[in-house]
Amino acid sequence: MIRQAVIVAAGNGSRIQRSKKDVPKPLRKVCGLPLIKRAILTAKLAGIRDFVVVVGYKGDQIIAALSKDPSLGVNLQFVTNPDWNKSNGLSLLAARPYIQGDFLLMMSDHLFDRKAVEKIVKMTPSTDEVVLAVDKKLDDIFDLDDATKVKMVGDRVVRIGKDLPAYDAFDTGLFRLSPSIFEVIERIRREKGDASISDGVRFFAIQGQMGTCDISDYFWQDVDTPEALAHAEKVLFKSLRKPTDGWISRHINRPISTTISRFLVRTPLSANQVTFLVTIVGLLSGYFVSSGRYRDVVIGGILFNLASILDGCDGEIAKLKLTASKAGEWLDTISDNLTYLVFLVGVSMGAHRIVHGSFEVFEAAFMLVGLAFLLVIMAVYLIYHADSGTLTAIQKDLSEEEQKNSGKGMFAWTGKIKFVMKRDFFALAFMTLCLLDHLPLVLHLSFVGVNLTWIVILAYKRDLFKPAESTSQGEPFVEKVKASEPR
Repeated sequence: MIRQAVIVAAGNGSRIQRSKKDVPKPLRKVCGLPLIKRAILTAKLAGIRDFVVVVGYKGDQIIAALSKDPSLGVNLQFVTNPDWNKSNGLSLLAARPYIQGDFLLMMSDHLFDRKAVEKIVKMTPSTDEVVLAVDKKLDDIFDLDDATKVKMVGDRVVRIGKDLPAYDAFDTGLFRLSPSIFEVIERIRREKGDASISDGVRFFAIQGQMGTCDISDYFWQDVDTPEALAHAEKVLFKSLRKPTDGWISRHINRPISTTISRFLVRTPLSANQVTFLVTIVGLLSGYFVSSGRYRDVVIGGILFNLASILDGCDGEIAKLKLTASKAGEWLDTISDNLTYLVFLVGVSMGAHRIVHGSFEVFEAAFMLVGLAFLLVIMAVYLIYHADSGTLTAIQKDLSEEEQKNSGKGMFAWTGKIKFVMKRDFFALAFMTLCLLDHLPLVLHLSFVGVNLTWIVILAYKRDLFKPAESTSQGEPFVEKVKASEPR
């Protein structure tokens, strides 16, 4: 596995520059994050910690922006290429004194899914001097005319260029290189007075020393024009959808939360700060319904459903800004459960004030005991079995268990009603009942739902309270949380 990366950020980006006073292209933001910062954080998530950043045009602005950013958490070495207006091979040559062994080469204006970078970083070392990440999806490219084409024989590159009449894949601009690339580019520079990275890798292709890493399953985008930038943002927002989203989340909550996130992602607010704001909304919902007065109950019901919708924003911002962490997951889970607890306590108090019945008192007591037990179950589940801090890990795990036992015993009917246990459904249902002035019914349904949920979880996971032998990474849970970086 390689640990070092070179990021070329020297060009002037004339195709996307709006005016001479515009920020340099690497600092142009996509979903609130500068292109070059997105490249660094993506590589960081793939295991890279040491970066050589080659600057040129308005390099002082790029250096200042990255040097003052404590959230990066990586080692940065800046190199200035005085010949930045020539081919990009000279920028790569400028990094030569700082490179030790094989390294990753990235362009500051390319976006990649983290898993694409992980794949090329962690691939088994080969005798190839050059490994190029390629995309074999020939019908799924944003700008075909500008794309660099690749002709392959087996898994090896034999020709590369923008004007190839026949090709098998696209060059994604992500390379794993050996230091021998410097000698080749230096030789070409001496012969021609200039040299591009494509000139260098083309030499190895002719020599049969250029392998490939197929990243066709993952997103990547070259951001050269305003149109490409808009397309990249569109794809990134589309990626926020989760397979665990229920019908209401997919068609109502997620469209609203992503619309809000489009605004929030361009502000200095962090994902954790958004979580805090959502928590306040959730706590206020419990406060209002506790009075039992219709107007307050309506406000509380609306706030509870609003908290459910806004709950997607913190995760969306963390994903868009590449700041997701285990600590952030747990903060979000604590926020959710605190909202449930306060709202249901408020429902119990409000329902009692409306009905004045002893039955509601006992029902509320048993419901809150059941909720406390459910919270314990979920905490144990996440710590010892899911190795995660997010409740979606439980949903995913239970869905897999249900698929394996489809149609057997209780799985035959729990699969049909599990949608009612999802937050998007019961939050909307509770808001509707509050609007209809049926707060006691919210209490009755909460009693049934809470106790049914912990029964179903225990039925699916009978060995829940048996700690796993070890976590997936062989580390104690507490140490993992401490090591996680804040969102």
